[in-house]
Amino acid sequence: MHERYNINIIHQHNLLGATLSIEVIKDNAKSKTPLVFVGVPPFPPSHIPEEAIDPETEQHNNLFDRLTEGKGIFVNSFESLEPRAVMALKDGLCFPNHSTPSIYFIGLLISGVTKKQEQHRCKLWLDVQPKKSVVFLCFGSMGSFSREQLKEIAIGLENSGQRFLWVVRNPPNHDPAKIFKTTEPEPDLDILLPEGFLDRTKDRGMIMKQWAPQVEVLKHEAVGDFVSHCGWNSTLEAVSFGVPMICLPLYAEQKMNKVFLVEEMKIGIELKGYDEGFVQADELEAKVKWIIVSEGALELRNRMMEMKESAIKAMKEGGSSFGAFAEFLECLN
Repeated sequence: MHERYNINIIHQHNLLGATLSIEVIKDNAKSKTPLVFVGVPPFPPSHIPEEAIDPETEQHNNLFDRLTEGKGIFVNSFESLEPRAVMALKDGLCFPNHSTPSIYFIGLLISGVTKKQEQHRCKLWLDVQPKKSVVFLCFGSMGSFSREQLKEIAIGLENSGQRFLWVVRNPPNHDPAKIFKTTEPEPDLDILLPEGFLDRTKDRGMIMKQWAPQVEVLKHEAVGDFVSHCGWNSTLEAVSFGVPMICLPLYAEQKMNKVFLVEEMKIGIELKGYDEGFVQADELEAKVKWIIVSEGALELRNRMMEMKESAIKAMKEGGSSFGAFAEFLECLN
């Protein structure tokens, strides 16, 4: 009988966080001095997920105690995407005073599930747009903005003059009785967006309420840029289809991901103001124009296409991710 394997599937950057104790994070939470992680660029303390500095939770410590008990860990990434971080993990530097379980980098793994009725509407519109001309704005299933920020985004998009596909959700609902509802009313765009915005941009923009088939959109040749919350699944999808990113992180580990994307991987640029909770219209306008029409963005676009090719290579026979999964299967024999 084979030995039972306990395989954890986890986001790589959470593993790297094991190099910092919760006490160190809490003591420096309000400091502007960056904290140093093994294998990654320094992070401002404000970018650490709130769960790691909440004195009322032991989630952070319990997570890493449990990880070291596993036989192996699957990481949804590939070696050439984050070589320095991969090396730190493989060298056992991220679990002080513990042995490191076997770590298998088996990405990129993405989901292709879509809602056909919404997909059809998006695809029809994208099919008639010029290649690499559309800015796609989508912020995950929990990403939402205040009315003020929604209007600022709308102004920035309108002033940019660029084509856009924007997923709009209602502002955050802080009513404890309603916050966990599985459904929410559709956003009233006439109230949430500037007066006349829909009419003025109808020839170059489309707004999807609540949801869009993100994978289908990102792989469409008309999409030239992705304004994202930097969730890891969204990041992997952007890499899979070679779409450069404009980063607007919101919560959880997304600010940490932003540091990787901008400083380490160099496949995205940030929207200034994200760390204070509000991005100005002229900032969005400038960054959208830069990525879509500027020759200065050519290096960034080429870098993302290189990452796309590396991801394809990693998953093929002989690639690093293919080999990592084969190594795991060998351990089961």
